[in-house]
Amino acid sequence: MSFSPQAWSLVRFSLFIVILLAGCNKPKEPQFLGIDQFQVKDVRGNTTDVSAVLKWYNPNPYIIQTKGIDVQVFLNDRFFGTAKNMDHLTISASDTFLLPMAMQIENKVLLKNSMDLLIKKEALLRVEGSAVLGRKGIYKTFPVQYSKLTNWK
Repeated sequence: MSFSPQAWSLVRFSLFIVILLAGCNKPKEPQFLGIDQFQVKDVRGNTTDVSAVLKWYNPNPYIIQTKGIDVQVFLNDRFFGTAKNMDHLTISASDTFLLPMAMQIENKVLLKNSMDLLIKKEALLRVEGSAVLGRKGIYKTFPVQYSKLTNWK
């Protein structure tokens, strides 16, 4: 049995579409693992600048890029601050990665939460927001939701 040139073209085109669709899988949402290296950078006036490193895991079998991450941090269900990173970063496939973040916190919020941490052994850390991630120039906004009871002592 032989195929006409038009039939071969149709078969090649169909295979091309199947390969293209298989290569354009929707990226899986990165998993937020926690916060490390919390540091006070500068205290001035009514605010304090702090930094932290957020730990993530890329479950995708391919490299992804970040376009921006914007999350709100809550401690014992009270707003603590907003952390942002608008750098364009490249993240390795199936790997853990660290993302430095900067936050500005009102001193009265910092003082109130500090007192709670001195009195209580545990605190509920909650992070909510969004991350813009993608590959090959196509980006999507993913929700970020993380909650963990943390032992401070």
